[in-house]
Amino acid sequence: MKKAIRVFLILLVIFVAGVIMFSLQINRRQEPENTEEATGPTLPVVFMEIDGTDVNEMFGVRGNLQETSERDSVTPLPSSKKLSFRIDPKESEITGVSYEISSIADESLVENGEITDQKTGEDGSVTASFTANSNLRSGQEYMLCIDLKLKSGDDVRYYTRLVQGSGIDFSGYLKFVSDFGTMCLDKSNQDTLAGYLETDDSGTSGDFTDVDITSDTDTVTWGDLSPSMVTEAVPVICECNTTTVSMEADYIISSKDSEGETEYYKVKDFYRMKYADGTTNISLLNFKRTAALIFDSSLPVLTDSGLLLGVQDSSISYASSETGNIAVFAENGDLWSYNTETGALSCLFSFREKANGSYTFDDRTENEQHDFAIENVSENGDVTFVLYGYMPSGAHEGRMGAAVFTYSANTDISEERMFIPLNQSYDVLERNISRLSYVSSKDELYLFLGTELCKINLADGSYDVVQDTIDRSGFASSDSQQVVAWLDSDNTGGSKTATMLDLESGKSLQIPAPDGEAIVSCGFVDNDYVYGLVKDEDVITGSDGTITCGMYRLVIEDINGTVKKDYQKENQYVTAVSEEHDALALRLSALSDGTYRDAGTDRIVKNGQEDTGVGISTTTDSRTGQEKVLTLGNGSAEKITQKSAEILYTKAGAETILEWPETDQNLYSVYGFGTLQGIYSSVNRAIAAADGVSGLVLDSAQRYVWVRGDWPSSYTIDTATIPEGFLELAYDSDALGNLLGSGYTVLNLSGCTREELYYQLSKGYPVLARVSDSSVYYVIGYDEYNIWIYDKTSGKAKAVATDDADALFKKNSYQFLSYIAA
Repeated sequence: MKKAIRVFLILLVIFVAGVIMFSLQINRRQEPENTEEATGPTLPVVFMEIDGTDVNEMFGVRGNLQETSERDSVTPLPSSKKLSFRIDPKESEITGVSYEISSIADESLVENGEITDQKTGEDGSVTASFTANSNLRSGQEYMLCIDLKLKSGDDVRYYTRLVQGSGIDFSGYLKFVSDFGTMCLDKSNQDTLAGYLETDDSGTSGDFTDVDITSDTDTVTWGDLSPSMVTEAVPVICECNTTTVSMEADYIISSKDSEGETEYYKVKDFYRMKYADGTTNISLLNFKRTAALIFDSSLPVLTDSGLLLGVQDSSISYASSETGNIAVFAENGDLWSYNTETGALSCLFSFREKANGSYTFDDRTENEQHDFAIENVSENGDVTFVLYGYMPSGAHEGRMGAAVFTYSANTDISEERMFIPLNQSYDVLERNISRLSYVSSKDELYLFLGTELCKINLADGSYDVVQDTIDRSGFASSDSQQVVAWLDSDNTGGSKTATMLDLESGKSLQIPAPDGEAIVSCGFVDNDYVYGLVKDEDVITGSDGTITCGMYRLVIEDINGTVKKDYQKENQYVTAVSEEHDALALRLSALSDGTYRDAGTDRIVKNGQEDTGVGISTTTDSRTGQEKVLTLGNGSAEKITQKSAEILYTKAGAETILEWPETDQNLYSVYGFGTLQGIYSSVNRAIAAADGVSGLVLDSAQRYVWVRGDWPSSYTIDTATIPEGFLELAYDSDALGNLLGSGYTVLNLSGCTREELYYQLSKGYPVLARVSDSSVYYVIGYDEYNIWIYDKTSGKAKAVATDDADALFKKNSYQFLSYIAA
């Protein structure tokens, strides 16, 4: 009997185990043959070294990057020309190290070589060095590429810019950045920190996402957050010249919430510094800090108002299903979904890894150079999204590009549909893919790449260029990105035709301007195109070269050609249109004596689509200051269920390779606070924007056109170095261009301030300044009290007091011409 019972129990256990195994097998999604599971990062990390200090952490790139677009860091070349760096091999074995130096201006190779001077430390890291043999020109930038050959057979490249840095004491700057960040963690240092800040009332906000040099010391020292350092910052040198140095420090801090739970914050500090004249004391010219909570579903994030996202900036990307029951949001490099009915809070994608419920912060996966475009959110919780930028781990580790994923709520799997390599920097990708990334119901991905509208078939990888040579300023997409529009010529002065295209249906509409008129692109309201009509004679070029289009009529039209709104006001012109949450804001002007003068504002209220109630609101907490909340129109479930999607990649194979289109248009890029701030078609507007962020301007060939503060206190150009004939010219840009020839580019600096001219002058480029209809100043220098002009009568330099010069320049609308070597 006992034996029978024992046999029965054994059979019962086997049966139950079999049922469980069968159930698991049935419910477990079978991994397709063409996919592979996500893996962690494996590539080495490389650091440049200055006086034994790690700087400019670099992450490996597989494949060739468009080097002129890469501006993550700059490394100073010392007078000895010897460069040292350190390699942390991580999970890889290195079999060879080499380097290349190339010119950023024309991408030509300057020199290359193998690096044999290597030493392996006790921690496994490799220190190496080499001496540059070429004569690198002062003031010119080069690209240094360190190439690692791995045992796996891969070549991995690491990039940093290279400039002459002799005579600059970087050790002092590095110590300042390290000390300042450490002092901010201790309230007892407030008095010391106050000596570096320029606190005013406008800088007291309690907002940790926007701290700057005008903030109060309590905010700079983290208020009541009481943080601890989790990861040490490796300084990144953003820009350097003989006058100023800019650095960035990224790190992670932790803090305890009211329940004693640990929160983690990503922090980015930016410093712009200089040595006080004749001293070793460092002056802090600019300081900017951003901080953001790393969202953690295990924390108490469910509130009466919605999901508490914590300390975040205002640019949170989010979307919802039509009914609002599913909300998807991107935050700090992760993508999340929340189901208001079931309470499921799912991490759809993250490069971060957890061990025993806690984050294991890896500097490679904390690299912030990726983002998401949320394409579609279904009522059942399925999500289509595009991940773009640098891939720090997984099947495409070390690649730059865009990957299309589909998340299945049923299987809790995010599966890659296609990966598209793109050899541009993250800054370039972000500015383009954020303009347009649309996946249609026909499985077609539309991307805007520089000047081209591309369509990629997700089924077979084929692609077409729908439209090329699109002027960026004349391209627009609707909020849903389903409908796009572009002008058939430059938007600056308007176009004779505009084209609308519905990316879902394929339907297009061409809009012609009446004879003697042009179309100006003004954006979208929902899926309806907003454009203005301007008469040819009402396109006016100001003295600073700025073109203003006085639109006598504003039209809102749908893809079927139905005019939804026709806005006109007698004797008034619309000269600017901006988008607000619920309306279009119009700047009105009156035309008088060939000049547009302010005539007030107006608004066109949007009809708006049905509101799902999903949005971003701001709340205030005594400990953390301003926090963001994802509001949920349908309310929320009583309890959260934490989920994390399995990530499956498409196995390596045939890839869709898109060639980034080239353009002949000379554009001016503005960099400030360590990032790309904007791209402009006119140099004077770019300089004004750069001055506002204490930044710099580069032309399309990556030449420095203007750098804030990079000029000595006084400078006078030797007239013998000025091109012959310049000091005889009238104020005429065409004549200046003909005189200089193809070796130079004429710069219209009209609208710039007197001080903004100092950069050009200090680089040896004189300035033509119009002081009346028939006369000019040949500005050749400046000092603390004067500008210096060339006096043709005496053939000598002549001083003009700065106050007198400013009054004269203002009277003549700040009209200036100069040039730069091509």
